[in-house]
Amino acid sequence: MKNILTLLFVSISMIGYSQNFIDRNFGQYEDLDETTVIHVTAKSFELASFVIPTNDEETRELGEFVGSIEALDLISVPELATAKSEYSKGKGILDKSFEELVNVKDKGSRFALYIDQENDIVYELVGIGYDEEDFFVVSVTGAMDLDALSSVINKIDSDQLKPLKKMGSYNTKDFEIYPNPVSGATGLNIEIPENLIGGNASVYDMTGSVVKSFSISQGKHTIDTSDLTPGSYVIGLEKGSVLIKKKVVVVR
Repeated sequence: MKNILTLLFVSISMIGYSQNFIDRNFGQYEDLDETTVIHVTAKSFELASFVIPTNDEETRELGEFVGSIEALDLISVPELATAKSEYSKGKGILDKSFEELVNVKDKGSRFALYIDQENDIVYELVGIGYDEEDFFVVSVTGAMDLDALSSVINKIDSDQLKPLKKMGSYNTKDFEIYPNPVSGATGLNIEIPENLIGGNASVYDMTGSVVKSFSISQGKHTIDTSDLTPGSYVIGLEKGSVLIKKKVVVVR
């Protein structure tokens, strides 16, 4: 499986690509000799969905998934003196039009994951970060299922695609909220990933203000929504350097 994925992302033809977050904001780094640049086109993914073996359920699901991707772009710039400021610039742009899913802060490094999503379909996923002075940004576009994308990324085995592994390291599929939308009289159920138990949870309104917070002591929790004004909120789970978020809508 790993050999198949490495072949898919590295060896297939990479000709032409549509504009995405990288093209609009970081295309200037593509021509630097030290930059790793990867472009995988819609046609390549379409072909890959037919050539991947389908003799078991895992590879069959993979084949169906890659057919939903339009393009994958990655830029990795080693020893970039402005890595931190470029990360801050990118985050500032993303905060205005994308939904933040993951934010990781470790000593000497930062990583954030954002999605452009509607009705549970992800149209663009962007990962941006730096490690010391190594800067990277990844964009995947299409009409994708986020859990399936995370599963595929976790199976990639390629030195060229190490930044993608960061995206797969923080799988959000174990963080579930339901029902969504939720009635103010119903209450919101959340299922919490095991590695975040012992952390803290917060409910934010769309201005970023905390309206509720509590300690995470178990894998399931119910939030009282009766006192929440109808509208959109963000549920954030935080432990140590990791913050994972999901959006919820409260209705009457």
